[in-house]
Amino acid sequence: MKKIRMLSLFSGIGAPETAIKNLGYDLELLNFCEIDKYASTSYEAIHKENKSKNLIFIEPCFKYV
Repeated sequence: MKKIRMLSLFSGIGAPETAIKNLGYDLELLNFCEIDKYASTSYEAIHKENKSKNLIFIEPCFKYV
C-alpha cells in the first residue's frame, strides 16, 4: 500500500490522522501545527510524536506554512 505523507495544520488531537491509520493506510507525518498546549500534549501522547514536529515551536514557523 502506498504511504500517505501528511502535514497536519490546526491539528487538535489528530482525529484525521487516527482515521487514516484505522482505515489501514500507512501514514508518514511530516509535521503538525497546534497552538493549544493541551491539544498539543494530547496529540503528542496519542500519536507518539514530540514537540520537535510541532511547527509552532520551530522558528520562524511561518516559513513552513
